[in-house]
Amino acid sequence: MQDPCTRTGAILSSLVALGLTLAAPARAFEDVEVRAMALNEVTPEQFPGAPAVWMGIDREIEVDGMGNAVVIEHRVARVFDPEWARRTFAPWRIPYWSATQGVRPERLRIWKDPDTPIDLQPGALEDTGDPRVRDFRPYLALRGIAVTFPEVEPGDLIEIRYRHVNNVIGGEMNVRWGRIDFGAPEPVVEQQLSLKVPDALEVRFEAVGKELLRQRKALGEFKQWTWVGGNLPARPGGWVDEIFSRYPATSAPGDSTFPFVLWSTVADWKYLSDYYGRRWEGLAAERDASMGLQLSKLSGKNDPPRERAEKIARYVQKEIETLDLSFEFLGLRPLEAGEVFRAGAACPRDKCLLLYSFLRAAGYKATPAMVTGGTRPGSLELPCPSNTPRFMVRILMDEAEPLWLDPLEAESALPAGQAVLFPPRAEQDPSPVVPFPGR
Repeated sequence: MQDPCTRTGAILSSLVALGLTLAAPARAFEDVEVRAMALNEVTPEQFPGAPAVWMGIDREIEVDGMGNAVVIEHRVARVFDPEWARRTFAPWRIPYWSATQGVRPERLRIWKDPDTPIDLQPGALEDTGDPRVRDFRPYLALRGIAVTFPEVEPGDLIEIRYRHVNNVIGGEMNVRWGRIDFGAPEPVVEQQLSLKVPDALEVRFEAVGKELLRQRKALGEFKQWTWVGGNLPARPGGWVDEIFSRYPATSAPGDSTFPFVLWSTVADWKYLSDYYGRRWEGLAAERDASMGLQLSKLSGKNDPPRERAEKIARYVQKEIETLDLSFEFLGLRPLEAGEVFRAGAACPRDKCLLLYSFLRAAGYKATPAMVTGGTRPGSLELPCPSNTPRFMVRILMDEAEPLWLDPLEAESALPAGQAVLFPPRAEQDPSPVVPFPGR
């Protein structure tokens, strides 16, 4: 693995050659610094077995006082294996929800050498519907920019920078959060995260990593935190990579090898629970007329309560197709129950809302919840939903322990942990956090 001092020295030497100096880190990867990366000729021998190395990964998040956000993503990769580049960049997809979001590519380049960056032509970009939603009407607002890079050669540098605008839904409040883990499936030389918010906005965060450098700056009416890490080995496997969050899809509780940052504009779980509990209650009540007929078919009046509830859950699991869409991208406000039912397909968040709606209509004291089994390191007290990756519905049963129902499936094991409830307004408690017994 290349020593970070070697990389920094190479960049400093390159900047000096250009007649410039390196200031304290503020915004990473200006044009001159990308050129310095191009001058830093790392080789496959320095990263044995790696098909490429990320010279830089930078994410800048700016949230205004209303919750509207602008996220700038900037990545620079040195390619060793052209096949890896084909898998990764042909195409590179940038999803967006067209009702409230937009994407603007700013840098799409291939660097053959430090002096001749080649910009992609407009024909390399295509704006299309997201193939994951097919023709399911409630999700047709999900689109994406597909950027197709041409064939590259070993040693080429690929640069991508784009701006993602994310506005809040009308009438919503400033509820934002995220989790950024440092690292990637390939080695990373340098990674940076910046979070900029109004000075009056209180943000809670947890930054973990003994080599994670942090800087705080006052910017008039705004304040900004910046975290910088680097010299990170490969972290193989799938990643959840959304607007405000980026973390491994699977992770062990004791995995403290890599730095990470959790952040949230929410004061505590109580506020988040009350805020979304009212919304889930209202959207669950927006039922389709045919939902009542379907509910009558699912169980008879003489069925035991537990058996009837499990039968309703099996219907949602098997008859409503699951769409692989993350709530990290779509947010915590679900679609109306009737709209989900008519579509016959839904993301996990909306399948949970539909199950919740059915159960309330059937007379159960049901509450939607986000549960975590402690699969990711980080404080469970920080109100960051990124650490609560599973949606469930809890039913309070008169004669037994609460019944936990899963809108997706009922076979896989789930470790014990904690759950954050989204109760109706009449059932809100002082604390929405309860133990989850596992499965």
